[in-house]
Amino acid sequence: MRVIDVTGLRIGLDVPDAWIDPGFYPYFTAGAPEACVRLGAAELLQRPGGETYEMEERVTVWPDAVRMLYREDERIIGTLLRPDAPLPEIIAVAKDDAPAPFELMDAIKGSVYCLLQRRGVYVLHSASVILDGRVYAFSAPSGTGKTTHAALWRKVFGAEDFNGDQLAVIAGERPVTAHGLPWCGSSGIARAEALPLGGVFFLERGKENRAEPVDGLQKLALLAQRMVADHFTPGALGRTMNELAPTAQALPCARLTCTMEDAAARVAVAYARRAMRQEEGCA
Repeated sequence: MRVIDVTGLRIGLDVPDAWIDPGFYPYFTAGAPEACVRLGAAELLQRPGGETYEMEERVTVWPDAVRMLYREDERIIGTLLRPDAPLPEIIAVAKDDAPAPFELMDAIKGSVYCLLQRRGVYVLHSASVILDGRVYAFSAPSGTGKTTHAALWRKVFGAEDFNGDQLAVIAGERPVTAHGLPWCGSSGIARAEALPLGGVFFLERGKENRAEPVDGLQKLALLAQRMVADHFTPGALGRTMNELAPTAQALPCARLTCTMEDAAARVAVAYARRAMRQEEGCA
């Protein structure tokens, strides 16, 4: 059985190799799995009761399981997460026996993130780049311009891509670190590395370029809202904010009102470098 390491969680892929997407290859590791993924029959998804939440997928939560149902035309029609089993497991139900590695990788993502959240690992919806040895993340609702702004950093300053859609942080970790994930939306940009997280910019479209610090409760609330996490079960958002509070305190964050022109990258990088010098006591 192949085993991958996702931010310190070893996950066994108890499926034929034809079902394993190449995006997982850089995350292969040794050691005993702490959770596993396997294929199962459709009957496993036919479970009564539970609390149901309509999101991108239909999520139903029981005390001992979480079910995610996808569109009927998807190759993977649903998953069942059993987080409290002796070996926590994610069971994926496919429409047929034909291998669907990319679809399986995508379908188990939400369940993996649930397991990570139980370990204090949170996933930030963001495009991110590497500059000056640090990762900088750009977070905003889809369509705001995260990918475009990351491209400006590459064009103007020669920044390198880190992940086109998500990165993970471990609550309370010092220094605050960006952990690479195999999931990256449709960007195809993912690095299996861990590097210092220099800061997070919350993007807003504007007619001028301006970076302003975000502090205190506002910063914590923005970080929590942008996490790909359980925000639907009772008390979940409060728990997220409590766990992330030390990380938010240590992490430079700014609201970046910007155009989609080169000048936007110059304003943002100047702000980031000032914040880095202040952090290092060299302002």
